[in-house]
Amino acid sequence: MDTDKINQAKRVRFNTTLNQWILIKLKVLAAAKEKNVNDLIEELALDYIKKSFNIP
Repeated sequence: MDTDKINQAKRVRFNTTLNQWILIKLKVLAAAKEKNVNDLIEELALDYIKKSFNIP
């Protein structure tokens, strides 16, 4: 088997697992704050943008 294909398959599997873990964490955080996951993502994104560009 081609080693590049094996490494790519491992990377895809890792990324999928990481994405699932992040989604679970977001769902738990949203439930704890009693918010919708999409609203929570929007709130986190806006907060990240403010911090990234030093917007008060």
